[in-house]
Amino acid sequence: MGVFSDYHMSFQVYGAVSARDAMRITDGGNVGIGTTAPVAPLHVTGTMGVTSATGDGIFMGTYTDGFTSIQLNSSIGNLIDFSTSGVDWEARIHHLRSNQSLTIMNNSKNFIFASTGNFLADGDITCFNSLSDIRLKTNIDNILPECGLETVNTLRPVTFNWRDDIFNESKRGDFDAGFIAQEIEELLPFMVTEYTSQKETTYKALKH
Repeated sequence: MGVFSDYHMSFQVYGAVSARDAMRITDGGNVGIGTTAPVAPLHVTGTMGVTSATGDGIFMGTYTDGFTSIQLNSSIGNLIDFSTSGVDWEARIHHLRSNQSLTIMNNSKNFIFASTGNFLADGDITCFNSLSDIRLKTNIDNILPECGLETVNTLRPVTFNWRDDIFNESKRGDFDAGFIAQEIEELLPFMVTEYTSQKETTYKALKH
């Protein structure tokens, strides 16, 4: 440990060849661990962890693949709270390990991502494709009744079972009814979009 000519304080450790700073305090009051040029009141280069006696805790750092990470480890679950002074919490992200659910909540509403892949909300969910306000539209044309009826009559509603190897495990084998996106695309291509799964497989999907 020592004070140097540029008025910083260093806590040094000695290796086989030379000494290196384990921690440095600059004359401006910044503390650096793993860095000799801290730019914040506490500047840590590398992975930082705060753990309990059981090993649960918080880890922050950069993986060897270059991704930065904030990792919360707990045998029960994890909470991230958003609050103001004097208030316990106003909004919260809650992960529960027992059922692998992720809940986003405020003081009155919950939005739950279940482990089955389902999304549950206390309120209504509005997506852009469900909006139909005339103020959002232009180039509005009538569809001739005979053309509209012909298109509807061409559609093929079907019943089916979901395959046993689909990525949504909760739907495997389920009986369902609907349309085939590829068939709709031949008649109404603007009604079909694409969805890419986490395994980067692209599937057809209906917009409405």
